[in-house]
Amino acid sequence: MKENKHGVSRRHLVGPLSAALLTLVVTAATAFYASSKLWASDHRDSPTADANSQGDITDIFAFLDPNTPANLVLIMDVNPFAVPAETPTYRFSTTFLYQFKIANGPTALESVVIQATFANVATTTCASGQTISVYGPSVPPITGTNNILLNETPTVTGCTGTTLTQGTMQVFSGLRDDPFVADIGQLNRILNGSQDLFRAFPTSAVGALSGRAVRSDTTSGVDGFGGFNVSAIAIELPATAVAGSAADFLGAAGLVGIWGTTSMPGPSVFQPSPLSVSAPIEPAPTAPIRAFDRVPTIITPSHGLASSELAPDLRRPVFYSQTYVQFQRVGQQLFKTVFVPSASREAFNSSAPVDDMTNWVGLIPGTLTTTDNDGTGNTISGRAGLLTALGLTDASAATPGVGHGAPLLLPATFANTNANLLQVALLPDVLRLDVNLQPTGVLPGAAAVGGNGDPQLALGAFGLQNGRRPADTVTDILLTLARQLADVNFPASLGVPGSGPPRANALNFATDPRVLAVLQGTDWIKPDGQVGNVSGNVAPYGGNTQPLLATFPFLAAPNPLPGDPGTVGFPPQE
Repeated sequence: MKENKHGVSRRHLVGPLSAALLTLVVTAATAFYASSKLWASDHRDSPTADANSQGDITDIFAFLDPNTPANLVLIMDVNPFAVPAETPTYRFSTTFLYQFKIANGPTALESVVIQATFANVATTTCASGQTISVYGPSVPPITGTNNILLNETPTVTGCTGTTLTQGTMQVFSGLRDDPFVADIGQLNRILNGSQDLFRAFPTSAVGALSGRAVRSDTTSGVDGFGGFNVSAIAIELPATAVAGSAADFLGAAGLVGIWGTTSMPGPSVFQPSPLSVSAPIEPAPTAPIRAFDRVPTIITPSHGLASSELAPDLRRPVFYSQTYVQFQRVGQQLFKTVFVPSASREAFNSSAPVDDMTNWVGLIPGTLTTTDNDGTGNTISGRAGLLTALGLTDASAATPGVGHGAPLLLPATFANTNANLLQVALLPDVLRLDVNLQPTGVLPGAAAVGGNGDPQLALGAFGLQNGRRPADTVTDILLTLARQLADVNFPASLGVPGSGPPRANALNFATDPRVLAVLQGTDWIKPDGQVGNVSGNVAPYGGNTQPLLATFPFLAAPNPLPGDPGTVGFPPQE
């Protein structure tokens, strides 16, 4: 058993209370499946994504526009860790297919897709040097992980770097401040054993635990993504265009499932064309076609098609279509970072959400309920009581800078009776958005009344939260929900809730050393008075380094060049 730096193995820490303090980490952290460095919220999460940053999705957002509640906003970010000093070098790929996929039926099979492609142009045509073409929303001709471009005229097309409006759709594509917030540096220190916690806890039950100091503003964490930009694709359109009139994702009225994918060119295929026989006919290409080309051709027996495909007109036009093979997908925040082993992320990125319950359910632990499952009081209420007794829920504006853990996110009376709730909430890995829940504030994630009672937040009702808004503190949402709900096998000698007979689908304290990542349920990037509030925070909203916009495209402007106004730690530009 690995010893900690205090010279005692985790399994044999003296006293039940001392041991329980450390084992609580398991409730949210033991699913970090690698002790090596990792990136959060899907930044550089697999070899293929890492090698193709223009298609490396960092985050997906989906929410109703609080200014126009009938409209849905979708945002996809790529190009992680874009350095402001190198702003002109960051572009979208001209060969990748970027897609928002929406399931409005009972399963996680896409019902509607919105696709985006990009092309390079002269800077005299577009100052950014690129154009975007958006297709859809439309029913995809092919579902799953191999797709083709929608056979239709683009819904919106124009220069990147500007807001485009055509009909009922708005589109923005270009550099924005990375809205994801997490102390990734301290997380890596905790995982490699050089630090214990996000914030130092000198009076813990096991002695002094190292961590970051409290600053004068009562924060401790450092946003590892602060100061970096991403390339964003933001689209706003009527929600009914993707939800239809009777959305019922996973059987819930008004619910849709949303995820993003990026795909690279695969083999070309013949696709039946809606064109009439009188449409222009051109020979089939003899060389590989460029991405997104649509070349009408003549069907002849030499194409290997059955005679039934040729009758009655051998000159029936078809499209010779480029296929695209998915290499990255993102749904809910931090799912891969927390639950998918690094060795499996390539396979996960190449799979479809409709198969998640079959492929990945074994990665998700069981869930505590209102019923004791091992005879030790191992319930939601029992876990909440233990967290409180250990001083891990005391962060408060009343005592700024002295908190040791985030307040409970769910009440101790949370009435869950489903031992598989975490599996249901996390799989399939897609954002779940109830289009019937109307916004309550101006800035997404900063409700007028604020607080976790914001009805549009809907914690735990469908997934981790309802959709995802730029100001929602999603890192803390996941960590605090998991530490309250995940079942854990504690050693019997501890005599704490969860130390009874082992449960097969519970996390195992004794065999997993990666237990110090989220003991406190927060990374302390926000002041103590805001740590317990995952929605409705005052500026800069959720700990973001740049002020989020209250109107489309909602993400903050990109970080300025070093030395320009708004930068920190650089001499003024002369």
